[in-house]
Amino acid sequence: MAAHSSMKTPAKLPLDVLGYIVGIVGAAGRQSSIYAGTLNTLSLTCKFMVPICRRHLFSKITFPLARRELPLLNGRNEFLLSHPIITTHYLKNLVLDTSHDFLTNALEYDLLQIICDSSSLTSFHIESFYITRWN
Repeated sequence: MAAHSSMKTPAKLPLDVLGYIVGIVGAAGRQSSIYAGTLNTLSLTCKFMVPICRRHLFSKITFPLARRELPLLNGRNEFLLSHPIITTHYLKNLVLDTSHDFLTNALEYDLLQIICDSSSLTSFHIESFYITRWN
């Protein structure tokens, strides 16, 4: 019985405190992609954290990624196409990078069509390595 009495109950944080922590990590993540791993880990802690973390993880999407990252690009596009709630509810900022070939992928076109049909976007940017940022 002594072993049982020495076991401690883990501390519990209220969900609003966890949400605040995710908000801080998500805001820091806007300056650096390092925090995406932290948000991924937090989203795995419990089912209630998934939408809180998704709000930050999927708030910005850039098209296209560099073509050398084609497997990653296709995986991302397939994932987003199979989970349309992400693009219709969480995506707020769309960036079109014209430094690379654009819309050579059918998955990109389908995904952009879904995004354009959604009303969740709050900003749209066109960027280029050769030209300064257009808003």
